[in-house]
Amino acid sequence: MNTQSDRWLADLLVEASILTADESAEALTECRETARSLSEQLTASGRVASATLHRLTAERLGWAPVDVGDVELSSELLEAVPREFALGHCLLPLSREDHSLVVAVADPFNQTALDDLRLLTGLKIKPMLGEAGAIRRRLEQFYA
Repeated sequence: MNTQSDRWLADLLVEASILTADESAEALTECRETARSLSEQLTASGRVASATLHRLTAERLGWAPVDVGDVELSSELLEAVPREFALGHCLLPLSREDHSLVVAVADPFNQTALDDLRLLTGLKIKPMLGEAGAIRRRLEQFYA
């Protein structure tokens, strides 16, 4: 894959001394070869824990992290977002605050998904950073 977000994450991991520059370059090469994102590649290989990636990314972006496993979900909110959209963009509606929808997202760089969700719901979107695997599990539980 090796997208701009992969390079951003690689730089963050080097800056945090979790990866060396050489390890970062090697991981980015593996991403191109496997068509995985850097976070998927690093967690699948066991080089970096998903929780570490989640924490560092949230800190850097200034977003609140959320453990979606601990959140009580609203069927009304989940029904407002089509299954394919939520699963395809790995996002989970968490709550509604006035004219805003609080949503957990796994990819903070997917602005298109947030814009589409705003158009779909007619609400302002307040994103929080969630772990992809946990978001997918909660979506599968609800939409099963």
